[in-house]
Amino acid sequence: MQRIRTEEDVHLWKRSSGYQAFVAWIQKRAQRIVGKEIVQGDAAKQGCSDRIRKILLLLNTMEQWSDEVELYPGTQRFGNRAFRKYITLMEERLPTSLPTPPEITARILPLLLQSHAFGHPVRLDYGSGHELSFVLSLFVMVQMGYIGHLREGSEEAGDREAEEDDLVLRVFPRYLSLVTGLQKKYRLEPAGSHGVWGLDDFCFLPYLWGSAQLLGTDITPPEALEQARAAAKDPNVTVTDLWTISPLLNSLSTTMPNFRKIHKGLLKMYEEEVLGKRVVVQHLFLDEYTWGADIRSGTGLSAVNKGDMAAVPGKGNSDGMEATKAPWVR
Repeated sequence: MQRIRTEEDVHLWKRSSGYQAFVAWIQKRAQRIVGKEIVQGDAAKQGCSDRIRKILLLLNTMEQWSDEVELYPGTQRFGNRAFRKYITLMEERLPTSLPTPPEITARILPLLLQSHAFGHPVRLDYGSGHELSFVLSLFVMVQMGYIGHLREGSEEAGDREAEEDDLVLRVFPRYLSLVTGLQKKYRLEPAGSHGVWGLDDFCFLPYLWGSAQLLGTDITPPEALEQARAAAKDPNVTVTDLWTISPLLNSLSTTMPNFRKIHKGLLKMYEEEVLGKRVVVQHLFLDEYTWGADIRSGTGLSAVNKGDMAAVPGKGNSDGMEATKAPWVR
């Protein structure tokens, strides 16, 4: 497995077969969930395959692991360092808790643990790159045939892609609930911000896939915004001015007549501002499923990666984090 270390590696990855397959998968999942709703709570355990159910139960268990970790008392400058204890628990337990076959477990563990799919234990932060690590692990499950390749004639036969849809409509929302809880409990910092054109400091795909869901409804962006604000009046939800935390989302929700252009712009923005930024993807552990067969021979790597594998000295957190230019204003 290999990490992205240079800007050249980013360009090479974006031309790879693994990258192209992943982007196509993200787009297809969006097309498949148009007009559909997410499934949460007890209903998430109903009407889905045994494989999906086991993943959901694991995410529930991982939330319970957090209950075992007490917060460090007192004021701390950044996040609560107890998060490191939680990640240690995860590193100890996850390898034997994953419901996947050993060959698949070996492929996705580097994405879940070394790529920090649940947050970084040293920096005490979480962002769209960590979200990406988790979704890549789901993609690998599909590529290796664990999810979405139901046998003809089996009791789960029918729509052969329904199980992949459940990764978006059932598994991903449960993952978001878990990591949002971790962010709140341990006060994790956002891993990065895109400044004035910022969408969200912590995640991206809920907006991309969420806009796809709304393509199949009569709800307009302003109506969706009002519904979100009404839901935020719940006492369990922190109410914050949307213009302050996400000026881009606020602008789109008040000016666009429908979600078609929003969704198209989000797809383009995801490739440019998440998948195309070295500071976001440099932590990823990639293999022939997420890069391509040429990664084994080294022909798909930069000169640095084909050398002694030494890390390239960074240029600081601002490198590659220039302000995002919104696709809708081009």
